[in-house]
Formats: sequence, C-alpha cells, structure tokens
Amino acid sequence: MIGFVSGVVQWRTTRYSALRSTDRTLTVGRPVAGCRSTRPPNAALRGCRLQADRAPAPLDQERERPESPAFGADSLPVVLAALAAFVQADAAMAAAEPTSDSTLKALFKSVPLSLVHPITMGVLLVATSFVFYLGYQARQLRTTTDGEVKRRLASQRPGQKHHQLAGVILAVMTITTFEGMGNTFARTGKLFPGPHLYAGLTLVALMSSMASLAPFMLRGNVAARNAHFLMAFGVLGTFAWQLQSGLEIVAKLLGLK
Repeated sequence: MIGFVSGVVQWRTTRYSALRSTDRTLTVGRPVAGCRSTRPPNAALRGCRLQADRAPAPLDQERERPESPAFGADSLPVVLAALAAFVQADAAMAAAEPTSDSTLKALFKSVPLSLVHPITMGVLLVATSFVFYLGYQARQLRTTTDGEVKRRLASQRPGQKHHQLAGVILAVMTITTFEGMGNTFARTGKLFPGPHLYAGLTLVALMSSMASLAPFMLRGNVAARNAHFLMAFGVLGTFAWQLQSGLEIVAKLLGLK
C-alpha cells in the first residue's frame, strides 16, 4: 500500500514538472518583428496580430481603387435637358392658373351661389324678429306681477328658446356675412365700401357683444340685461335699414335692374 502511494506521488510530481516546462516554452519566445509591447510575449503576439489585421492597405492596392467619376462635358446635355423640362413645367403651371381662376369666378358668378347670401339673410331677418319676441317674453316673465301671465309664460319657456335660437343665429350670421364678402370679391376682384358692407359688419359685432353678456345676465345683472335689450333693438333696426339695399343687389344679380 505504501509502495502504491509512493508511486502515485512520484507520478504527479513528474507530471507537474512537465507542465511547468511546457508553460515556460509558450511564454518565453522571440519578440514579434515590428511590435513594441510591454505585455508578455503571448499577449504581445495577439496584439500584433490585431494590429496587422487593422493595418492600412499598401500604396499599390490604394492606387488600384476606382476613382469616382467627375463632372465633365458629357454631363452637360443631361443638365440642360433637366433645366428645359423644369422651365416647360413651370410655364404649363402658369398657363393653367388663369384657367382655374376663371373657373372660380364663373362659379361665384353663377346665380344659385350668388343668391345664397341674400336668401339666408332674409331668413335670418325673420328668425331674428322671432328671437327678439322670445326675449321680450322672457323679460316680461321676470317683471310681471300677474300670476296668470307668469304661469302662461313659464309653461312656454321663452328664455330657454331665446338662448338656443340666438346662438344658432349668431353662427349663421357670421358665416353668411363673410361668405357674401368673399362672393363679391371673387366676382369683382374688390369690395365695395358702403352702408351695406358696414351694416353687415355691425350686425356681427352687435350679436357677438350680446352673446358676451349672457353669463352676466344669468347671474341677474340688471345692467347687462338692459344693454342686451338695447343692442337687440340695434340689430333689428340695422337689418330693416339695409333691407332695401339688399333687394337692390339681388335685382342686379338677376338682371332686373
């Protein structure tokens, strides 16, 4: 048993000595030419191989690379042809603009589209008169002392109807006023400053101001309610004042004058 153990120990010692000898052979070697490294020889060898892989190509290989073609006389016809095509396309677009402009003017000069503004304004005049009446009833509902009249008006809810219809009239009035101005400018190339134009802008301003007073009126502000009521008279008076001029414009559109 002792002899067996001695043999094993002697074998392991001999094996360890052989491995150390091999390791010295691998780590000690000649330096690699062209490589200056302070690392161990094996690591330096690997570093030099990486540097060799990344080294630039020789001069003779660089000379063999194809050069990018330079702009020369052969490219001039291509550039001139592209420039001529661009000029022709620009001229075609310029020639098409008058056609589209004429089409737009012809569309606005058509009788149906030209009558949108006066017809809508006529309907708005009737609707504004009705909304004014509803506002008067709502005011009467707040101020009357007659119980029978108060019950009758309360069942009709004039204040709620007045608020809803007034918002619709304001939106339609604003859109139709600017639509009429756009129609006139598209047909004639200009606007005609005068009472009719100023009256339309005044109506939009008055109705917008009346709508801005609504929050104060809901809180019971008496001054806001009185101002709202006075501006409503101004709206009806302006409408009635320019009714005649609007009918004259319609007569011109229809060729009756």
